[in-house]
Amino acid sequence: MYAGNAPANPYEQALVDNCIGEYGVCIDDIGGGKFRYLVAGKYAGGDVPEGMVVYEFPRNDWAVFNCIGPIPDALQSVNTRIFREWLPGNPEYELCGNASVEWYDCVNGEKTDPDYHSSIWVPVKRKE
Repeated sequence: MYAGNAPANPYEQALVDNCIGEYGVCIDDIGGGKFRYLVAGKYAGGDVPEGMVVYEFPRNDWAVFNCIGPIPDALQSVNTRIFREWLPGNPEYELCGNASVEWYDCVNGEKTDPDYHSSIWVPVKRKE
């Protein structure tokens, strides 16, 4: 609820019901080095207001990388390390799928705190 008020419209209700803002979803489906970015939550069912979408991930294994530090620097640093170091040098796993997830701790701390907790999730599969 906003400042103790009930949601005023279907958009605010969807934000509250689905904790929208807890996740950021990067979907690489546009091409040309561009991607879609969705401010997201966990879909709990119910109406989806016009202009909002439900994105369903295929079933995958996920590599989860914790980030500690202020946003956006901590996420950018970890993201760079994932794609420049971890993925190219990983003998067991490779990237699969076209979307990754950023998780933001919406309960503890502020995004500018030096000990703020977030994470990046990337879909992976075992190399054959």
